Amino acid sequence: MEGMSDDLFARFVAILADESFSEIRRIAGQRPLLYSEFRTLPLPDGVTESQAWTLLSTLRKTMAVTIPVTDGRGKKGWYVPTKSIAENLAEIDRSCKTGSVLDLAMSSKNATYFLLESSIDDAIESIRGDGMSIGHERARELILEEREPESPEEQLLANVRRIQRSLPEKAHEHCTPELLSELYEQLSWNMGTQTTASIPETPFVWQKAKRGSEESLEIVANIIEGRRIDREEHPLLLAQGIRHIFMSHLPLPAWNGAAAAIAMKLLYLKADLPVLTHVPVMKAQRDWMGGLYRPPLVSAEPKDSETLVDGEVDFTTYVDVYTKLAVIKIHEMEAEFDRVVRRDTRLSHDLQGVFDINHRQRMVLQQALDNPEAVFKIETHRAMNNIAYATARGDLLGLSELGFLRKTRKEHAFVFTVEPDLRRTLSAFLGTKRRGRA
Repeated sequence: MEGMSDDLFARFVAILADESFSEIRRIAGQRPLLYSEFRTLPLPDGVTESQAWTLLSTLRKTMAVTIPVTDGRGKKGWYVPTKSIAENLAEIDRSCKTGSVLDLAMSSKNATYFLLESSIDDAIESIRGDGMSIGHERARELILEEREPESPEEQLLANVRRIQRSLPEKAHEHCTPELLSELYEQLSWNMGTQTTASIPETPFVWQKAKRGSEESLEIVANIIEGRRIDREEHPLLLAQGIRHIFMSHLPLPAWNGAAAAIAMKLLYLKADLPVLTHVPVMKAQRDWMGGLYRPPLVSAEPKDSETLVDGEVDFTTYVDVYTKLAVIKIHEMEAEFDRVVRRDTRLSHDLQGVFDINHRQRMVLQQALDNPEAVFKIETHRAMNNIAYATARGDLLGLSELGFLRKTRKEHAFVFTVEPDLRRTLSAFLGTKRRGRA
């Protein structure tokens, strides 16, 4: 092969050293550089827009991380780990690893109601991928096992929830296609034939590949177990690849959406990132696709998130948005926990020396103050707090005797509703007690 002439080589080096091109490279290293923004930037003298973009893309590919699956054309996908992506992933690791502040908060006594709502939302999202929907209250009843499933969507939700509770134990097993098939058998228990259509992946550039069921499940198992992949790749991004395989190739006879959600959680647990199992990143992605999240909150709209470069797909912008959405949701969770802790601390201080109630009763009282229409049941309170029935009964009866809840009978069980004007009554009572102590 004939070598490059000295003049041509000198010209190439001059372009790389040019101040304008160096600024372009700096921006592209900091964050995704969309073509629309690139076109507004100054270029080196004598270099066309197309030439500069091609050179930049070639240089970026040398630093890219390759996605461990190919599309229908056999082409690779890749992304460049920009500073913004690295910062997002570092924030995810900090917040979601075992022993993190958020992980410890989820194990605290204040997490009960948050984890319930998180489980409800997650279960609803898990079955949505298979074209099914269910209301919040119906999902709540099933998760708390207040009744048996009465429809296919309720049965699928119950099966998903049952499997998710067993995942911490499954995370200690080697992930194989056989294990994934075992989880599918549990997922499809008592379900019958799927009559709803699973919601397919809708990439803008990436083309669907044709893979058989065995090959797809082998790839998923390898990703979860960390076999034949770059171990430096982040679990959040590998999980997105798992979802793509399930939703594009449909390797299972049915319920691929729910199976994808389960497999993603199994990967997070194996990667020692338990908090990620509670982060609603798939819902956030759907909201982004629907236009809820837009620049400058995220770096791009969906239509600008994938770019063809020499027949390969550059996912840098997509990865930046996806990791940012996870960080947004993590920060929302942290803010919610902070709010719950502050609220409980304030209520505990207000009640100190006035009412002798425990932390479970304080949480019920706070829920009653937040929602005057709330209804509390002994069995639900027992299940949420993992306590004996007698203890749960004593908690709610105690609040009823204090005048905060009203006990009524519904069918064959007691239910407890919020006393009218509870907030005003409580404020007046506390004021009277404080004046008496003064």
